[in-house]
Amino acid sequence: IKVEIVADYPTVVNPVAMTFADDGTPLVLEWLPGDAREQAEEIAYKDGTKRKIATVRKERKEGDKTVVAMDVLKALRSTKNDGVYDEAKVVLQDELPSSVLVHDGWTYLSGRGTVRRVRPSKAGGAYDVKEVIARGFGGVGRRQVSGLTLGNDGWLYITSGEGDHYVEGSDGSRATVLRTGAVFRCRPDGSKLHAFSVGYRNPYRDLAFDAAFNAFHVDSENAERGKDGDCRLMHVAEESDFSPSAGELPALLKTGRGVPTGLHIYNDTRFPEPYRGLLYYPDTSRQSIRAYHVVKAGATFSVKQSFEVMASDDGLFRPCQVVTGPDGAIYVVDWRTDHGGAGQLAGDGKHGRVYRLRWSGTADQPALPLRGMDSWAKVRALPDGDLVQALSRPDFSDRQMAGRELAQRGAKQRDALLALLDDSDAPAVARLGAAGALQSCWNDDVRGAFIEQLRAGDPDLRRLVADGLALKCEPGDTVAGAALVKALSDQDVAARRAIALAIGRIGGDGQADALVHALQFDEERDPMLRDGLVRAIERLGKKGIDRLLTLAESGNDRDRRLALDVFVTLRSREAAAALPGLLTYPHDLSSQRLSLIKSYGNYRLDPPLDVKPMLDHVAGKKRLTTPERIAGLQALAALDLPVARDTATAFLDEKDLMLQEAGVAVLVAEAAGAKLVAERFVAKKLPRELRTQVANGLREHVAKHPELQKLLDEVK
Repeated sequence: IKVEIVADYPTVVNPVAMTFADDGTPLVLEWLPGDAREQAEEIAYKDGTKRKIATVRKERKEGDKTVVAMDVLKALRSTKNDGVYDEAKVVLQDELPSSVLVHDGWTYLSGRGTVRRVRPSKAGGAYDVKEVIARGFGGVGRRQVSGLTLGNDGWLYITSGEGDHYVEGSDGSRATVLRTGAVFRCRPDGSKLHAFSVGYRNPYRDLAFDAAFNAFHVDSENAERGKDGDCRLMHVAEESDFSPSAGELPALLKTGRGVPTGLHIYNDTRFPEPYRGLLYYPDTSRQSIRAYHVVKAGATFSVKQSFEVMASDDGLFRPCQVVTGPDGAIYVVDWRTDHGGAGQLAGDGKHGRVYRLRWSGTADQPALPLRGMDSWAKVRALPDGDLVQALSRPDFSDRQMAGRELAQRGAKQRDALLALLDDSDAPAVARLGAAGALQSCWNDDVRGAFIEQLRAGDPDLRRLVADGLALKCEPGDTVAGAALVKALSDQDVAARRAIALAIGRIGGDGQADALVHALQFDEERDPMLRDGLVRAIERLGKKGIDRLLTLAESGNDRDRRLALDVFVTLRSREAAAALPGLLTYPHDLSSQRLSLIKSYGNYRLDPPLDVKPMLDHVAGKKRLTTPERIAGLQALAALDLPVARDTATAFLDEKDLMLQEAGVAVLVAEAAGAKLVAERFVAKKLPRELRTQVANGLREHVAKHPELQKLLDEVK
């Protein structure tokens, strides 16, 4: 692999992200010097309500004044036409943008609680047309909304880190995800926004799709207070939940501590076969880029091999993004800053690079020439017939451009795309592309073709058409629903998972019976498939929950255990309403009552869950065990309800040390609670065995609340 510096300081200054315009022009985002601070901004929603969202503003000094520190998007140019970019033009300024995406004449940016897009009203003019297409993302710092990826289905996938997200799309559609990170999905104009996957800490930057449009990401679980986080590779399937509660799905791989800055999959042909389809993972803390080879394992994947692709002992080397260029080369963005630890939101203003990686050849693997930088533009300029044929090209990025152009050209392409979809002799990749482009010109003919393809020979195609039916069919569509139920015995477990989720989204009479029956007789023991069946049942709302309750009351021990095991992973308001009844269930629940009580913490809803039924049960005549009482407190704390703090304070007066420890653990999460606990300890109203726990709780808050130092000294 030959490494070339194609842009250097001062042409680029602390670049954090890049993409390419259709004509091959590199566009680079730069984070310039400034001091970042958290603040709350008020969001006005379309229904007239308002809410304050945590975000970050970056400021700098200009003389005696403090002004907003704007970051920039630059277009790069090679004045000598030699592939080295020695000239840059600032095309727009923006506040702390995390990612950039170019699509359909718009330039999309994410960050500071919103996703917005801009374009010039006149060709070659200023970017004077601006739209906010989604607002209300709650992550701050490096956990802010960051990733922007356009899927084969034509939908925009948005990633955001841990926080309280009260997100609204351009049409007023809402998605609320609390106290966790998430992947959201919407149309490119921001309409029909909804949560796609949850349970992340910091899934920074864009999703990565493989050649069959399976999605992947890398997550940092613990990046706080300048410390590197524990990282994990993720297969991001629809409705997947990676939080510790709610039946946590396993990661593909725990990769150790670091600061991941995105993921990229190389699917083009300008590197030899062994380098294609790999997951390329840049890490600013480890100063390296690793590659991971994954293989299919049931409804998900497993990591078969990993190796280091690029690394440096240069203290400034901080790779923060990997992308494929129109020429088929791999481009690496190097932030190159001398204070670039975890959590930094500005560069030093003195460095910056972009590298190009190409295959220069070996004795066994000859050099592979790059394409022209205008290759994508040439694809998009093809006549209609040739454009459809371009879906069969060997380079994934060419196929992507062809699919996007076909979607924009609209309904006149429908017949040719339907013919390609139905052609079992056509390359599989071309049929997958056709399935994506057809969703932009949906009608009854396309719907019928998708239903027919549920019996196709290619399992990836069956998975994608099921996804398409779920997104495009009207709720209660009896024809599509019946076809999906008939396909629910698909031999490929990934396709079966997608089919189940489509049934759950479309709904209709009898669907709950079909899904619960599939769950009862699932013999695959595949965690991802089972999760899909459970989420599909949950999507049906009260009908699905009622059918699970019927299973719990069947009198069959195996079915009852299955139903209760499912209940501890649910997240919907309808499921929460059924929990009090399950806790008073006449059968022996000793092995599952604890899990059911803990599961109250799953229901992070807006408006908040009414916990009075659980509190009534906890305070009822039937005495709970100490672990069950602790589980109830932990569930209340997970929901961040004031009653949790009241209950935890009451636990301090208990004689049981385990209950006291549980109360302290909840209270020290906040500075006021840590102060209360410490004062009690100093007054000798808490046992000495809690000294370490109380002191550690205070230490977490001393930096922001120095007045607690005196108490900490007394506790020590």
